Amino acid sequence: MRSVMTIVCMILFISGYAFPQFDVLDKVKKKTEEKVEKETDKAIDDALEGDEETKKDAESTDENNTSSTTENVSSKKELKSYSKFDFVPGTNLIFYDDFSMDAVGDFPQKWNTSGLGEIVTLNNYPGNWFKLQNAVSYLPYLELNSFGDNFTIEVDILYDVPGSNYGTLYFDFYSSDKVDEVPSASSGPYSPGILFDIYADKNGSAHFNAVGVSADLQRSSPNVTDIKAFNDGEINRLSFSFNKQRFRVYLNEKKVMDLPRILQSGININHVNIRTWYWNTNEDYSILIKDIRIAQGQPDTRNDLITQGKIVTHGILFDSGSDKIKPESYGTLKDISTTLKENSSVKVKVVGHTDSDGSDESNMDLSKRRAVAVKNALVNEFGIPDSQLDSDGKGESEPVGPNDSPEGKANNRRVEFIKL
Repeated sequence: MRSVMTIVCMILFISGYAFPQFDVLDKVKKKTEEKVEKETDKAIDDALEGDEETKKDAESTDENNTSSTTENVSSKKELKSYSKFDFVPGTNLIFYDDFSMDAVGDFPQKWNTSGLGEIVTLNNYPGNWFKLQNAVSYLPYLELNSFGDNFTIEVDILYDVPGSNYGTLYFDFYSSDKVDEVPSASSGPYSPGILFDIYADKNGSAHFNAVGVSADLQRSSPNVTDIKAFNDGEINRLSFSFNKQRFRVYLNEKKVMDLPRILQSGININHVNIRTWYWNTNEDYSILIKDIRIAQGQPDTRNDLITQGKIVTHGILFDSGSDKIKPESYGTLKDISTTLKENSSVKVKVVGHTDSDGSDESNMDLSKRRAVAVKNALVNEFGIPDSQLDSDGKGESEPVGPNDSPEGKANNRRVEFIKL
């Protein structure tokens, strides 16, 4: 009887796996559940034959499926694959949101909208995600009058659109003195500024279009790019770099656009509106975003190291709670390695810093391990002599901002290079 009850409980546990925490992308589920289904089918067969050990292994596989899936997806992208990635994020953080302060089911508190949207969680990827609705505009609350001549914007995207059609994700970068006005999702382009959009077709191609729009609504010629690097149902990192009139776009490890003159001279971009348009509303679409970061300025690593004696960077990123360096850190690491090679007589200490999440002890340990990981990457991937580098970690003990907001925590998570 006990054996029968065990089998019944196990079958109920396995069947319950099909229900996600809140809203799970269909394509993500399909990719991860194939392996789980095979293993759980075998577990049931073995259980019916009385193999108690196999049942335990199957349960362990199910319990650990979420973390192992995340690791498998993350491991597909290695640092070396980003060897041509030259994106370096801005130095002065002006907006950041990972939606960690928002409750599941709520609309995020740092955004305005023309419609609806909600925070969801996924069983395959950690953290909160912002699920965008069809034909809706989303505008982050920003207090600055201008982003400046040089700024960057980064965002993670999960894009799941049925193969029979496609949906479009728009980014409107524009200048306006109307701080709280949310544009209609069906209007645009907004002037003056840049209208950018991205969509994926049923063949897995990503299509990009960028249009410069002047104050009198005159458009520059559209610039269209088609590539095969878009991963439908997986996390894609989209990065924008503005340098006066120049506009660059990166998808994951690839630079997909570099337009030197698309923006009119003297335009002060101070808004970014994210909006959607699904072409077939009879099908189930899911476009979600996370970890959006807007930062001003360009790093001057050589000047910072030589004259100020310290480089502070937020461009070296790690998996959550881990010392594994994210591959999109390549541009920042390359920039720093160039400075170190040009100043080979200067010895530097790599110092890791964390936010206050977690215990003091765990954060101290994590910061030290991250500093060692950065040192090893500079030595092994970029050829910096081991003798030129030392490492240390300060944990959460030296914050540069409050730990009560996503921006404050993001500022505190940093790597510093101290001239010795």
